[in-house]
Amino acid sequence: QIVEQRAIEASNVVVCDLISSICQSTGVPADCVRLLCGMSMLQPSKRIESPASLSAQYVEGRPLELTCIRMRGRAFTAAAISGRAIQVLPRIPSVGDRCHSDRTYMFTSLGGFVDRPSMHYLLTSNSDKSTPVGKVMWRLDLRRPVRVYLNFRSR
Repeated sequence: QIVEQRAIEASNVVVCDLISSICQSTGVPADCVRLLCGMSMLQPSKRIESPASLSAQYVEGRPLELTCIRMRGRAFTAAAISGRAIQVLPRIPSVGDRCHSDRTYMFTSLGGFVDRPSMHYLLTSNSDKSTPVGKVMWRLDLRRPVRVYLNFRSR
């Protein structure tokens, strides 16, 4: 099924802009859409300078075909091995929001995390801190490349 056909004339088209366009025409959430050129997944931040910049097999004058795949489910999910509550929030909490699901601790600052695009937050149980050091605390099911930041609170 052809979801979208588009001639890209301008240089420096950003992959996330193509994904946004696909999402608008299909109603699929952006974190469930991936674009591939051949067998290579294109990172959303990648700029397409020209069709030849994506594929060594590109033939001048012919259209470059990208494959759009729909990922099943969300880009990632989380589970606490303890069975306690854990929730993937679609954004960083605000100052004054709760740090944990089972405590009334509130954020007074979020530092540089606030300015990072597409950042999610795991709202966890503070009681999971008692997980023995040799045991798994949480399990993350990741369906795309991600960078995980661990924030250790200091007093």
